[in-house]
Amino acid sequence: MMNRMGERIVTMRKQAEFTQKQVSEVLKMKENAYRHYEKDTASPSIKKFLQLVDLFQTSAEYLISGQKNEKQYKVGEWKPFPQQLQKLRLAANMKQEEVAEQLGIYRESYARYELGVFEPKMQHLYQLKELFGVSMDELLGRIEEEKNQ
Repeated sequence: MMNRMGERIVTMRKQAEFTQKQVSEVLKMKENAYRHYEKDTASPSIKKFLQLVDLFQTSAEYLISGQKNEKQYKVGEWKPFPQQLQKLRLAANMKQEEVAEQLGIYRESYARYELGVFEPKMQHLYQLKELFGVSMDELLGRIEEEKNQ
């Protein structure tokens, strides 16, 4: 079983019949920098991560953890992450200090996530999804498709 995001990126890229160069061009980055994602020696920014999710038509949950998410999402439509993060924190009835303590960071650093000044590292994204009890897609503000019934 694959447990590394880089391995999942390689598999999905090959299934989509894309070269590393083609993916790096879509992401508007140097091919060498993209290769680091596949080797798990660098993690993508949230923006690049969302682009990968959309490009490979997968869920953020699957890309980061290997867990399937059966929900259907709109491609390329995401709520702004800072606002989504604040909404989830408030829904959990937590203060910034409490969330920061759970992440092992200063409140000021966490506040900058909600302001959009800093982005959390992948490990903090995983901690936040667990803390708020949501999928990675919900944490990152992915918009679900309307159900036709």
